[in-house]
Amino acid sequence: MTLFLLSVSTLSEMLKGSILGICSGRRRVLAHNINDKIGIKDLRGNIITRINKLNNGEIEAIILAVAGLKKS
Repeated sequence: MTLFLLSVSTLSEMLKGSILGICSGRRRVLAHNINDKIGIKDLRGNIITRINKLNNGEIEAIILAVAGLKKS
C-alpha cells in the first residue's frame, strides 16, 4: 500500500473533513480505523487520473496499491 499526501505526513494527521481517495473497501476500513474524522471518496480511473485529482485539490490524499503502480 502506498500513501500519497500533500500537506501532512500521516493519515492520523489529516484534519477533520479532509478527503482521502481510496479504491478498495479493505483500505477504506483501515483508513477509517486510523482517522475517523476524515471523509473518504471512492476513486476510479487510471493512476494518472487519480493523481490528477490529488493535484487539482479534489482530494487531500490517495491510497494506492503498490501492484497497481508497478503496472503503470
